[in-house]
Amino acid sequence: MVVEDEIKIAQFTAKALNEMSYVADIASTGTEAKELFALFDFDLVVLDVMLPDESGLRLCQEFK
Repeated sequence: MVVEDEIKIAQFTAKALNEMSYVADIASTGTEAKELFALFDFDLVVLDVMLPDESGLRLCQEFK
């Protein structure tokens, strides 16, 4: 999962992962990331530290 509020950066990162045969979902807020994280078992989370609705560091601790 790519958690990034800048859509161009999120799309670029997801595209790079897709080209390496990974399936990448994109979340643009911490709330959206939590919803996706509850639904799917991700192998990797690429996380922006500064999200519009909460700290990416706090979100990382939650996902741990």
